[in-house]
This record gives sequence, structure tokens and C-alpha cells, in this order.
Amino acid sequence: MSRRGNKGRFTDEELPTAVEETIRTTPIRVTVDLAPGLHKALKRWCNGAALDLDLTDVALAQAARALVVELTEPDAANRLPGLEERVRERLRAGNYTHTAPTGVQ
Repeated sequence: MSRRGNKGRFTDEELPTAVEETIRTTPIRVTVDLAPGLHKALKRWCNGAALDLDLTDVALAQAARALVVELTEPDAANRLPGLEERVRERLRAGNYTHTAPTGVQ
């Protein structure tokens, strides 16, 4: 690519498009720290889901991905009703704790 005009500036024809710059094909790792009680409750939920779905295992990452898909569904009519509002309320309140139902340990 040749440079024209001011040093370090490209002409419009030489500028890469935004699409070329933003395409990513490899997954992006996201990590989260969970309180022990919340981790236990999520693991218990995953184990129950595996039994309900007749699977040998439902990984924590699978559950997290499914929740992300629900929250980011482009078509609002296909989103899980109420989930987005409940998540926003927790964010607003700074409430990331989990209280286990009575009798669950």
C-alpha cells in the first residue's frame, strides 16, 4: 500500500474495512469466580438437567452458554420471558448472591 498526503495517513481507497478488522473465528474465553454456595447450586442444577435430558453430564460452561444465548437472542419474541429483566434487576442491585431454597444444602 502506498501512502499519500500526510505521513502515516492512508487514502480512503487504502483503508481496511471495519468488517475485515472485526471478524474473529476463535472462541473468546470468559472466566467467572463463583461463591462456593453458588457453584454448588449451579452444579446441582446441571446434574439435575443432565438427568432430565437423559445425558451423562451437563457442563457448567454449557449452562453458561445457554444463558448467554437466552440473554442475547436477537428476536425479542424468542427470548425467555422475564429473564432479561431479572438479570438487569440483579445488576442494578449488585445482588449476585444465591440463597438456596429451604432444605437444600
